[in-house]
Amino acid sequence: MVIDVKIPEEEFTEAQSDGYVYGVRVVRSNSSNKGSSKSSLNTRCLYVYVKLGRRIEDRSFRAKNGKTKLFTGCTVFYALKDEDLDNQNYCDIQYDLQVRVLSCTPWQY
Repeated sequence: MVIDVKIPEEEFTEAQSDGYVYGVRVVRSNSSNKGSSKSSLNTRCLYVYVKLGRRIEDRSFRAKNGKTKLFTGCTVFYALKDEDLDNQNYCDIQYDLQVRVLSCTPWQY
């Protein structure tokens, strides 16, 4: 599974094997209302600190349409608020993931 992480343009140029980045992961989930057949799509932004693994070639359609870098063997630390990353107050940690970093401007988070 590949995790997409949006990072600022200036960090994107610095992202390299065995480095790290700070960014945002947009998570979408389906939820249904109790007693109703309708479901809605919930969107949540999680702040992330990523210890990057080895950079590999990105052959996805995203790589052809924008600035991306793909890394394997990454560790992702999740936080609900930006300041929680600074305090190492993580709500989840995932290991050995493939992470695609996407260059974006702050308003694109």
